[in-house]
Parts: sequence; structure tokens; C-alpha cells
Amino acid sequence: HHHSIKRLLVTINKNFFQDQGYVVVEKLIEQDEVSLLLADYKLMVSGEIPMKGFDGLITKVSEQNNKVVQIGNPSDQYTRWRQYSYFQRSLEFAKLLMGEDMEYKYDQIIYKPPYNSAETAWHQDGGYWEEGGGKYRNAVTCWLALTPAFLENGGMKFIPRSHMGEIKVHQPLGNEKGINESLGILDVDETTAVTNLLFAGDASFHHSRILHGANANNTQLPRCALITHFEARD
Repeated sequence: HHHSIKRLLVTINKNFFQDQGYVVVEKLIEQDEVSLLLADYKLMVSGEIPMKGFDGLITKVSEQNNKVVQIGNPSDQYTRWRQYSYFQRSLEFAKLLMGEDMEYKYDQIIYKPPYNSAETAWHQDGGYWEEGGGKYRNAVTCWLALTPAFLENGGMKFIPRSHMGEIKVHQPLGNEKGINESLGILDVDETTAVTNLLFAGDASFHHSRILHGANANNTQLPRCALITHFEARD
């Protein structure tokens, strides 16, 4: 009986995801795991555990610098994270939502400190993957909140159903405030945008073609996100 309820919930999640392009999974991980990950995470973004960005440079920052910190492939650099349940659970959900051929591709940390003006421009993940016709690859991202995430502290904004459309032209935005290589989409109709309230341990999964972005963090709460990307095998 329990299993049939679980199957039903999975079907609802999958249907919502296919229709809207994203879905929230509450309590992807338990609070004790959140605490362990967050303790490591804080050491990483403060520079106490030396970690590299995607540019290969060691992150030399302290939280006092009030900079957005982006770390490339944290679970490659700090392999014990792969023993945590988030690593397997996020993969299981990716397979549920987009098919059994989904596999782990890479992960990243994007840390937004309190009162930081950096916004994440509207973009599609596929907009960054030109090589080998990559932009139309089937891919899904797990965005795991290790602290509460909501509109005012830089939680994710989605344009529902935009994953049905094409990959739009991503332009250099020429602002130093943004992240994601400062590429983005300029003309986005935000009237239908949604932001979900995520508590620590909750995750959202989003399709590689959905339009999404994030506001600046205008609160005293840090926004600690652990982001894992999955895509279909070639």
C-alpha cells in the first residue's frame, strides 16, 4: 500500500515536471545531512578548505568580502560528499523525471552572501552548452537548498513551461555583477515567473531549457545552494 502511494506521488511529480519544466522535492535530504554538508560548505566558501572554481583558481575569499563564491565540481575535490545520500537521491530523481539514461555530469556551489547585489541573469542552462550540439541535450539540474531560499535572498525564479521553447540567444551582459560568465537573455517577460520557498534540505529540479534566474540577496540570510547537473549519455 505504501508503495502504491509513493508511485502515485512520483507520477504527480513527473507530470508536473514535464508540464512546467521544474518541480520541487521537499526534504530530499534529512536535517542531519543538511548540517554536515553546510558545515563543510561554510569552510569551502570561506577559503578554509581550499577549493577551485571552474577557472581552476583556488577560492581565496572570506565571507567578510561579501563576494558571490562559485566552486566547480566540489564533490570531485572533496570526494567524501559522494558518500552522502544527496548524491544518490538527486540522481534517482533525475532518472525518474527524464529517463534512465541520466547520469551525473558535474556539480557546483553558488554561494550568495547577505546583502550582495549580484543577480543571476535570466538564462537557460542549455544556452551555455554549444559544443557538439549540446544545447539540445536532455539534461536536468538539482538545486539543493542548504539554507532557506526565497525570492528576496536570491532563490531561483522560473518561467513555467518555457522548457517547451527553443534555446534563446544568450548575450554578454557586460555587467560585473552577474555570474554564469555574464551571459544571459535580455527580453524576458517576467509576468508568469514563479519562485518557490525552499527550506534547508528541499530541492528543485529543472529542465535544461527552462528560463530561470535569481535576484540579488537583499537579506541578512546567506543563500547556500549545492547544484548538481545530470544529462543523458551520448
